[in-house]
Amino acid sequence: SVTMASYPDLHGLVILKTGNYTARHGNTAMSSVGYLGYSITAGIILGNYPLGEELCRVAIALADKYGNSASSSIIYFVAGALISHWTRPAREGLAYLEEAVRHGVEAGDVLIMGYAQVLLLEMPYWMGLPLEEFKQLVHRKGRIARQLKHDNLLNNVALYEKLVSLLQEREEGETPPGIKAARWQESGVREIVQKDGASLGTYHILDLYLNYLAGNYAAALQAAEQVYPFMGSIQGFLISAEFVFYHSLAIAACFRELPACERRRYRRIFRKNLRQVEKWASFCPENFAHKHWLLAAEKARLEGRVEEAMGLYDRAAQSAQENGYRQNQALACELAAKFYLSLGLKRVAGAYMEDAFRGYCRWGAFAKADQLAACYPDLLAGARRPGETLEEAPAAVREGVAGLVMPGAGEITAGMGMLQLAGEAAAAAGEAGIQKLFAAFLAHAMKVLGADKGYLIMEKSDEFFVELARENHRELPAEQAVPLEEFPLLPKAVIRYVARTLKTVAFNHREQWGIFAVDPYLAEYNPKSVVCLPLLFQGIPYGVAYFENSILPGVFGEEQLEAVKLMAAQMAYVNQVKSYLMHRGERLQKKGNGQLVEPLSERELEVLRLIAAGLSNKEIAERLDMTVNTAKTHIRNIYGKLQVNRRVQAVEKAKQMHIL
Repeated sequence: SVTMASYPDLHGLVILKTGNYTARHGNTAMSSVGYLGYSITAGIILGNYPLGEELCRVAIALADKYGNSASSSIIYFVAGALISHWTRPAREGLAYLEEAVRHGVEAGDVLIMGYAQVLLLEMPYWMGLPLEEFKQLVHRKGRIARQLKHDNLLNNVALYEKLVSLLQEREEGETPPGIKAARWQESGVREIVQKDGASLGTYHILDLYLNYLAGNYAAALQAAEQVYPFMGSIQGFLISAEFVFYHSLAIAACFRELPACERRRYRRIFRKNLRQVEKWASFCPENFAHKHWLLAAEKARLEGRVEEAMGLYDRAAQSAQENGYRQNQALACELAAKFYLSLGLKRVAGAYMEDAFRGYCRWGAFAKADQLAACYPDLLAGARRPGETLEEAPAAVREGVAGLVMPGAGEITAGMGMLQLAGEAAAAAGEAGIQKLFAAFLAHAMKVLGADKGYLIMEKSDEFFVELARENHRELPAEQAVPLEEFPLLPKAVIRYVARTLKTVAFNHREQWGIFAVDPYLAEYNPKSVVCLPLLFQGIPYGVAYFENSILPGVFGEEQLEAVKLMAAQMAYVNQVKSYLMHRGERLQKKGNGQLVEPLSERELEVLRLIAAGLSNKEIAERLDMTVNTAKTHIRNIYGKLQVNRRVQAVEKAKQMHIL
């Protein structure tokens, strides 16, 4: 471990030479170190994370077999610090680090013990441990650091102790309230860690992080530039992913305000980072899927893809919640709120901002919660910390309640439509099931748009069926779903295009028909206004909604269309709809041994991953350099092997079976 700390290049050469010797002559007590070198090379350097994990497991097995505590402490440390989190939930890495400490104690290796304790401090923070619990952890690690006289551990205790104090501090009368990122540089912690390259890299990452949370995006970008000289010290550690994540978020936050000369460079950095996070998410969605979806949402926002951004923000928040990343769930809600506010959807923005406020409070970042209350008093009027009285709330909240003015009755917002939909849907589901819930959505959407016809077309076994039809405010009777190809009263070219591209089609005059002018239905019936939009659940398409006004042109305005898009996006998160999409289906097996009748081929796995990423058949075909028909054939094969009949079900079943 002394060689690893003082001469890392020499240490790397030694362990790779050990691996080469093992490959030629067979296993010995030191072979585990050689496999460890191969593991680092395959995973961290070459990016083949599954192979890196596999080789690391071989190293652990050999270390356990020969019982060499000195080797075992290093191997378990590397497993927990550099290897595990790229393919397994981050909490599993903590178990490896605890083992590294145990073996370090047996071997008397103070250096490895201290480095493992650093990661046992750092990783829980980024995993979303509540800050009150984290403060206690910092104090415990501080005592250990003083006992071991371990400089790197002492440095990290100082860094994270100051970080928590800035996130939690709340001084009455401060203007404005919130995170005081400038105090990070004034705190003196830089001087403490000045001689430790790894700690100094962490210092600059935390500087970037605090400035981003405080809304100081230009300062965040400046801090990011200071990290690059220390990348060699943080490569492979979980904090390196946090750097990529927050650097990208800072770029997205201020991209439109950047000088033209800098946009090209930052656009290139953002795209590179997004590809990297997407790769990490493909190998370990528990740790990285929410990060990928949040960055993808920000990209969609910047590129004006409104509906896609809606779904991505929700997917990010849900994934963060499911995997315990409390702070990132709150952040996803905050960014979603700002996004909806930019669209003029104030009530919807308020709902998301309240979720963000409460999320930061539950995490313990009270300075951040106060900052939101001060910046968005209209959205957070009445919002208080859990268990807090109105008198104890921030001044901005108290003033917001006193001066609360409700929007006028004529304001068109998707939030009100969604509240009505959710109420009626919940009641309807108890009476007649999912069809009534979809009917409630269809009726509300038609009312908002001013449509006289509405249809829900759902995907099943990669084909489309008309599930629900409504004309002139009455639901048409339908004993069973009708295949789209057998339904004469719809523009099939429009619906196929939307299903294939996942793009909304809207036109208010015949002159806007363009490529669809040859559609037989349009040519014969000449509807005056048409809207067709994809239906998505967690970014995965499950159907299409079609609306028209057969009499009046120019009916479907932009505000109304955005409201219906929001209703469609939110409908997928009503519990009955989620259950229907993920579990309903004649071929979906609820029981069984959890094994595939026939394994998926490598090509089918590639297609399945792209389905999970929300790509359409056309996009899958383009990405994998195949025809759309070939892509559809692979999808049908996937459905058959997984015993499902919808994309959403395929992804859910694959996650349950740990295929994704």
